[in-house]
Amino acid sequence: MNTAIIITAAICLLLALLPCYMTWRNLRRYQPAPKSDPIQPQPATPDPRPSLRSPTLMARDPQPSPGPSPLATRNPQPATFLPPFISLLIPARDESANLPGAVVCALASRGVDLDIHILDDHSTDDTAAIGRAFADADPRVHLHSAPPLPAGWNGKQHACWVLSQRATRPLMAFVDADVRLSPDA
Repeated sequence: MNTAIIITAAICLLLALLPCYMTWRNLRRYQPAPKSDPIQPQPATPDPRPSLRSPTLMARDPQPSPGPSPLATRNPQPATFLPPFISLLIPARDESANLPGAVVCALASRGVDLDIHILDDHSTDDTAAIGRAFADADPRVHLHSAPPLPAGWNGKQHACWVLSQRATRPLMAFVDADVRLSPDA
């Protein structure tokens, strides 16, 4: 019984020391950027503008300006806000029962400019046909077929990586086909 406790404690200690060792090893391998030729410092040139505490600025008498201020006569336009540009990425494998609901809910989104990318990950049901029907009906929906799975990859992670390469917007949101987004999500 005591031997098992000692072995467990030793394993815990080794696992606790592992991050310390990795940090120490990485710091030893760190190479700072090579130093370039030193630049000769330039003599400081005085700023020709008076500072707020300058005696010349403080001694001036404020003179009234003729007429209204140019800022007062300006007619500012109301601020316009652009909606966020989002690529909604849906990896789908055998999701023919869930995909229509997910796409319909996503297309009903308000306040965003989005496109939807569906990746059919070698489905054996009608997932590709359903995705194709949505893509044909709405230009915001795009259907992609998954390439063969490379060695060392898992299916879902590979599908998400492929979708990230197909995204056309600066922001990406990954959702499963069984997710139903509210219109203001």
